[in-house]
Amino acid sequence: MPGVPRVFGVDDRGREVTEFIAGDVTPSGPWASWALTDVFLGDVGAWLRRYHEAVADFRADGLGFRLTEPRPLAPGELVCHNDIGPHNLVGSAGRLVGVLDWDAAGPCRPVLDVAYAAWGFAIQEQHEPIDVRAHRVRTLCAAYGIDALEVLDAVEERVHLLADTVHAGAAAGDEGLRHLVAIGEMDRHLARLGRFRQEHAEFTRLLSSHLR
Repeated sequence: MPGVPRVFGVDDRGREVTEFIAGDVTPSGPWASWALTDVFLGDVGAWLRRYHEAVADFRADGLGFRLTEPRPLAPGELVCHNDIGPHNLVGSAGRLVGVLDWDAAGPCRPVLDVAYAAWGFAIQEQHEPIDVRAHRVRTLCAAYGIDALEVLDAVEERVHLLADTVHAGAAAGDEGLRHLVAIGEMDRHLARLGRFRQEHAEFTRLLSSHLR
């Protein structure tokens, strides 16, 4: 199973020290081709399903997270990663070997975790043909074992949750989130979401036709 970096502690400058996972990473815009293959997407979907199953009985009641105040998990929630995308994964020989960047982890519904992965790997990449992106969504969801149409219908909620969470954290003084707001990252997500609304019917048609 792909690795999650072990945490060794905090150094004298207050920085978290974690295990190094050897492999390849991809910068954003555009993603490296190895991160967009059916094999790699299958690994991502399968890993996300195994992770959700592993934490299904973990009760995080009373725990605080970077982006979530301490509260009981709501019905149907797990401690999700909340930021699965090509930029937070390590690959080697075209396979998933590591999952990074857990600072956004916290209570969420599993379908929204999958929806964010679909958004990052496929839906928001609007310079690419929609049939290519729909295929990626289908591959990811098949590996996870979830209805792709259910995931598609959760995308708008997930992107709004992202924007609301980042803006709230920025207003509360989180410097990293302030930076995201300042450089317009949330504005870009919301602009892409507006274009996705125009594509939603075609995504639905493409994903539905595969089921017939």
